[in-house]
Amino acid sequence: MIHLKYETRNFDTLKCMKEDQAKQRIEKLKQEIHYHRRLYFVEDRQEISDSALDSLKHELVQLEKEYPDLITHDSPSQRIGGEPLSAFKKVTHTERMLSLNDAFSFDEVKEWEGRLIRLLGTKQWSYFVDVKFDGLAMSIMYENGVFARAATRGDGIIGEDVTQNVRTIESIPLKLEGKSIPRRVEVRGEVMMMKDEFERVNKQLKKDNKEIYANPRNLSAGSIRQLDPKITASRKLRFFGWDVETSPWGVSDETWQRHVSRSDQYEFLKSFGIPTSGHHAVCHTLDEVEKIYHKIERIREKLPYWIDGIVVKVNEIDVAQKAGIVGKAPRAAVAWKFPAEEVTTVVKDIQVQVGRTGVLTPVALFEPVRVAGTTVSRATLHNQAEIDRLGVRIGDTVIIRKAGDIIPEVVQVLPKLRPRSARPFRIPSACPICHSRIESKKIGKGEQGVGLYCTNKQCFAQQVNALIHFVSRSAFDMRGLKDKLIELFVQQGLISEPADLFDLTVDALKILKGFKNKKARNIVDAIQSRTHISLDRFIYALGIPQVGAQTARALANDLKSLNNLKSATEDALMAIEDIGPIVAKNVREWFCDRLHQQIITRLLSKIAIESQTGKAQSKKLQGLIFVFTGELSEYSREEAEELVRSLGGKAMSSVSKDTDYVVVGDGPGSKLTKAEQLGVKVVDEGEFVKMTRV
Repeated sequence: MIHLKYETRNFDTLKCMKEDQAKQRIEKLKQEIHYHRRLYFVEDRQEISDSALDSLKHELVQLEKEYPDLITHDSPSQRIGGEPLSAFKKVTHTERMLSLNDAFSFDEVKEWEGRLIRLLGTKQWSYFVDVKFDGLAMSIMYENGVFARAATRGDGIIGEDVTQNVRTIESIPLKLEGKSIPRRVEVRGEVMMMKDEFERVNKQLKKDNKEIYANPRNLSAGSIRQLDPKITASRKLRFFGWDVETSPWGVSDETWQRHVSRSDQYEFLKSFGIPTSGHHAVCHTLDEVEKIYHKIERIREKLPYWIDGIVVKVNEIDVAQKAGIVGKAPRAAVAWKFPAEEVTTVVKDIQVQVGRTGVLTPVALFEPVRVAGTTVSRATLHNQAEIDRLGVRIGDTVIIRKAGDIIPEVVQVLPKLRPRSARPFRIPSACPICHSRIESKKIGKGEQGVGLYCTNKQCFAQQVNALIHFVSRSAFDMRGLKDKLIELFVQQGLISEPADLFDLTVDALKILKGFKNKKARNIVDAIQSRTHISLDRFIYALGIPQVGAQTARALANDLKSLNNLKSATEDALMAIEDIGPIVAKNVREWFCDRLHQQIITRLLSKIAIESQTGKAQSKKLQGLIFVFTGELSEYSREEAEELVRSLGGKAMSSVSKDTDYVVVGDGPGSKLTKAEQLGVKVVDEGEFVKMTRV
């Protein structure tokens, strides 16, 4: 390595350089900057100060400005810049980007090994273990050793081209190091937001009166998906590699072909100048794997980035390939997740929220705490029966847990820490928003099945939440109308019911603070593009209590028209499959309400309902039984089950010998294991989409 002097050259001196001199200087600068980048990001050490490195970069930029023809794709100057994008292009992955099945206990990991042994015979493999990053999976393609393209995982088959943004990440080499580099190589890994950078960015967002991010994964994804690469560059993201592939897999380079194990792959990553976690290990037994798991669990809080478990893979690649794939995941790998974190906090207050149907829900408020990598400051208490069961009071110290690492919940009260000032809580006898009378309604079994409702249909909270529901994805799907916008429009008296949305004009919106012509036009266009809707979506959009998208589909398919639905008796409604007495009563009462009749009359003067007959003709899945497990990327669980029913099939909640297909998404549960035991056909989301395409 040729070391340079670390002073910024006078720009006038640069102008006097001949082009061949400039070319030599640029090459030396690039080598030197790449060298120090590797020291910092791969070897975690420095030989020069940050300011000295900045000085070298500054000189390079100035030289390239003077001689733009000498700029190359692997130049450090190309990390930052580029014009803002209007949208991200779609990219088809050369090889599918698979996700991993989860295990939540050592017993589940042993069950995973047992399935492998039954599939492959006598165990003749070792395990490669690494941390499970809590970031954004990324594919980076290198052509002749030079950074060429970066793409998100997407659905595993098609991702988004985020090349310009990923190019700004300093820890990613724009040119691979080493002598034996395949002509085309793909590096896969995780884009991460370090803990200190996460705090810095959120602090700045708060200072700018902008919405802060609850967790680093969302901030990483949001940073990568910025249309302006300069914003991405300002976020100081990091990249850690965990997989390397050639494309196609077979190449002639003998050195490369020797990478027959995951541990060999990591050595190649290091030789290329790609950072890895530094916490990987090869284990020969699951007992060794368990020790690594507990070791990493103990140090996870001290790591500079967030992790949520470990990844265990069969180390020998040829064995892993024999094991194959199930759903969206390789059989020869598993993610052993850390248990849901539990933290203690003090309940500062209990507030009552009013939903779109008028239901009153108590919510515990507390000082923000981090649980399973996410900052939370509230948790639902469901109803008065749950408050009484827990015995929770305002001022109590409680244990908070993320249920399934997603939903915060109050698990337990610690009564020995209760202060004398702790106050019991009762849901008030009047609506906390409009102060109208409340009444109780039976919505299920036992005490937990009783809900309290505000009786004022024109309550501000009900209006806002009903309109938020109306524009949601499964209803009218009006993109761009966020919750805060709906609340603002109601506050300003622009809307109070669904039909009012279609009367909004650009001129009316431009009066509001922060609304310029383009923003107002986009909102009006989004609304006017949704004046035709299917009957099932229309029914769902009405917000009838306990009528979800699936129930709305059943009503639409059976009754065919809105008039038939409006005139249906409770007995007629209960004759429809999956419609019980409570739902039938809710539907009948909703359509008998005079205010609701007026809402529909006004709405029908603005929109047209498409024929349900045409939508129900295809019966591609007639007689087939489907079960879903894991999280789908294109559908919610309810939407996927609804789609199956619309095509003549049945969607069930459990696997049996009668099940025809189990559709596997990210993080499948025990249903996948049972499907394999019973020999039920397992398909991933991509195959399901093909099956349901009309």
